Amino acid sequence: MNKIDLICPIFHVNLETFKIFIETWIQNIPIKTLIIGIGKENQDLKNLLYYHFGKHKIDLLIIEQYDYKTLGYCLQELMEAVTTDYFVYLHADVEILLNWFSRMWEARVRGILESLKDPSFGKVALVQARKYRAYSGAQLILKEAIKDLKWEDDYIYCQEDLILKSVVLNRGFTYVKTPIYHKHYRMFSKRTQPRDIIWKWQFKGVLKYCKPTHQLMNYIKGILRSLKAHYKIEYNLEDEIKLLNPKWLPYL
Repeated sequence: MNKIDLICPIFHVNLETFKIFIETWIQNIPIKTLIIGIGKENQDLKNLLYYHFGKHKIDLLIIEQYDYKTLGYCLQELMEAVTTDYFVYLHADVEILLNWFSRMWEARVRGILESLKDPSFGKVALVQARKYRAYSGAQLILKEAIKDLKWEDDYIYCQEDLILKSVVLNRGFTYVKTPIYHKHYRMFSKRTQPRDIIWKWQFKGVLKYCKPTHQLMNYIKGILRSLKAHYKIEYNLEDEIKLLNPKWLPYL
């Protein structure tokens, strides 16, 4: 089995748990190069990475992304640095289980293969399995399917998985969820923006970067209802569509 690149964008990380998680990556994934994006200066994190990957003689590429505001823009830069035909995309709070990669590789698709959260995570795992939308965390991705994205550093945040799915499907590639499980400890993650900003970026990002569908329009309208209910913030959806992507107008 050929070695494969692994990408992981990091802003906030719990070092004690992260060093446990990366050992599971090293043990269970044939890593060619670990490509890490760091969103703010963290020398302790860098030292940990140099130690673990130097010890195992695995190539390490650290990309400083201090000046970017959105995860999507960071992710795009990491994906552009990939040199293998397929790559693994993991979040920093993910534990990889025994035989995870070999099973993912056998099931790989020409596009995105999304691993599901372990059923022991209860309701969170059920939501990921049942909902139509994509959920990043642990994915095996064909680089060809996501090349030349041309994303801007504007709105892709907390819906980058959904936008990636739309791009891949629109290009004629495949997106599949598979019952090959990983453990995703969301308790160790931390948002870098307040919830109202996240929701604003979420609906604007879908409008700007996704191919219009009625399903996604319902998703957008749900976000707008939440902004109104929780923050008394209202947007004129028609005006936003005209500004960002008029192709959505027939879906209003």
